[in-house]
Amino acid sequence: MDVQDKQDESEYASAWRRLLAGIVDWLLLIGWVFVTVMTVAVATAIAGVFSEYSFQTNFGAGLLYFGFPVACVVVVLRHVLAVFRVSSKGDTLGHRLLGLRIVDGNGETVGPGRVLGRHILGSPLLFAYVFPLIILWAVGGMLNSNLLGTVLVYWLIWGLGVAAVLVLANHIWMAIDRKGRGWHDLIFGTVVVRYQEQKDTSKDEQ
Repeated sequence: MDVQDKQDESEYASAWRRLLAGIVDWLLLIGWVFVTVMTVAVATAIAGVFSEYSFQTNFGAGLLYFGFPVACVVVVLRHVLAVFRVSSKGDTLGHRLLGLRIVDGNGETVGPGRVLGRHILGSPLLFAYVFPLIILWAVGGMLNSNLLGTVLVYWLIWGLGVAAVLVLANHIWMAIDRKGRGWHDLIFGTVVVRYQEQKDTSKDEQ
């Protein structure tokens, strides 16, 4: 019998708690992206202060030509750091605030390889929105394709809807599953549990 089957069902994280943890993580990421992109745009505008173009024009150019790739780098870097954190501590900042922990079937932390795969499949905003944007931007730039540029612009808006539907579907799956697992948990053999306070057994041993 799987060790998870021996656990009380109350130990498993609810879909709502997991959703809140995910929202916290993404709000933090959006904050980092906003600050970084604005810094790059302002730096670009200041660097071109003696050019023939106005501050506003240079600021817009910084957003257009440097803001997007910098935002992509920040998003990817954040997920890489999250993989290291989960594989070592068993949680993200959002999970920590909501009192959650990601473990395997034996209640142990999960290795980096499985965490990476789980993290990608468990984040529709990443694999269904950010990754396509990066591909469209990179390929469109190399091919100088107006069509791909147009698709990129549309995907900036409509892609969020696709990602939102996938997020909703995965959390509905979590709400139905007895252990609160999403499809990424089922594929990589993980489960999200609530922190359990360790009992002080020192008195019993005396």
